[in-house]
Amino acid sequence: MSNDEEFHTSAMVNAVRDMAHKLELYTQHADHARKKLEQSVTATIEAMRKDTYRAIIALQLDASQHRDEHSAERAERAADAVERINRQLVWNVWMGALTILVVINLLLLGFVVIRIAQVAYGR
Repeated sequence: MSNDEEFHTSAMVNAVRDMAHKLELYTQHADHARKKLEQSVTATIEAMRKDTYRAIIALQLDASQHRDEHSAERAERAADAVERINRQLVWNVWMGALTILVVINLLLLGFVVIRIAQVAYGR
């Protein structure tokens, strides 16, 4: 081999070594960038998952509170209805008792009138 060929061969070998070294640096840089991207994506997904859980929990709490409010309103309306029915029942019992007293008084009054008539006409 001549000096020119050896020079070109060694230059080519050096160029290939330089390219291999640069490729290795680029690969290391790409691996580092990929790891940073993976970490960033993982962190973003984790944050989104937490936000999603938070939103779901908030919606469930709102729905639960809404149901509780409606249950409380229904219970209040039911209590009012029971109270009205109780008042009506008490009113009806008193009116029934008063009616019975009036009927008994009328019967007693009729009995007394009949007795007085019997005594007055001497039977």
